Amino acid sequence: MIVYILTSILLSGAGWVAYRWLVRPYASLRQQRLALWFAVAGSLIWPFFSGNTPAPLPAPPRWQAVAPVETMSLHQYCRCEQPDYSHRIRYRANVMYAWLFGHTRHIALGAAGMAALVGLFFGGQLLYLARLSRTARRREVMIQGRRCILLYPDRELGIGAFWWGAAFIIWSDRADTWTPAEQQAVLLHELSHIRQGSTPEKALLRMLQCIWFMNPCWYLIRRELDLISEYRADEAGATAMSDNKAYAAFLIRLQQHALPALASALTGSALRLRIYRLTRTWHHRPSRVNFAGVIALMLMQIVTVSPVQAQLQAAAERLHTYALIQQHLQPGDSEGWYCQDCDTVCSPE
Repeated sequence: MIVYILTSILLSGAGWVAYRWLVRPYASLRQQRLALWFAVAGSLIWPFFSGNTPAPLPAPPRWQAVAPVETMSLHQYCRCEQPDYSHRIRYRANVMYAWLFGHTRHIALGAAGMAALVGLFFGGQLLYLARLSRTARRREVMIQGRRCILLYPDRELGIGAFWWGAAFIIWSDRADTWTPAEQQAVLLHELSHIRQGSTPEKALLRMLQCIWFMNPCWYLIRRELDLISEYRADEAGATAMSDNKAYAAFLIRLQQHALPALASALTGSALRLRIYRLTRTWHHRPSRVNFAGVIALMLMQIVTVSPVQAQLQAAAERLHTYALIQQHLQPGDSEGWYCQDCDTVCSPE
């Protein structure tokens, strides 16, 4: 499991670098999102199909002379028909390995505790959205042929959207006082989030955090996906106003509020980047990306990470062998011989 997690983290890092340099500058927003999820899926799936060949167990050090032992003496502790030191591993106590095995339980409990905290936080978010959808005042509206439910919470949360069996938009009495064009812009913005599947996407990312909570690329990918979602929603919302600058000015006038984490907020920490994108004159590069090149790049990513995965697998095998030998040694023994064929350990006399 540890080898799988570490390998997936390395693959996600290689995929992120490939995305930043070869996809983001040239692809459309939709293609950028697809490429990111392709990298995530590849990082999670590829380790299952590689690294399954057991690494060879470490051989005795060549520089270490092996004293000859009579065959009858070997038979006293080895069950092999023809005992021989050529298939044995010299064991010596290692401070780092000993510390790891001495704290294995604590390390496992710490990792499980972090994953459990992430899972509890995610469950709390889902329960909050479920409660909000049941208790808030509601009003049904039709937006471009899509039925949506406007929710009016008792405490104003700001504008946001989420999907919970139906399309919900967190609304407020203050929003009812905006001009029709402003209301339409906000509704189109939130409808875009619902059509993009922002809520399931946020939920998938939160579940992924349970195994990638120590992966720095997870936070980069999540932020990038949030930005792409907001950029696409802004493009939809700006169509209801005279131009992008008018829509950007309207966003700046809105007061920011805290929203549930799984809801897609109208304003937030990325507002500055969104305003910059809305007000900048873009000279678009061709949006057609050669996905054969992207796939080839991902294959290069796999080829780059595979040797590292082999090293991780070999390290895991060494740890397993070390633990096996340590279990068979007598208390206080610091060295011994391990037979790979009959799984026997001999301590020096």
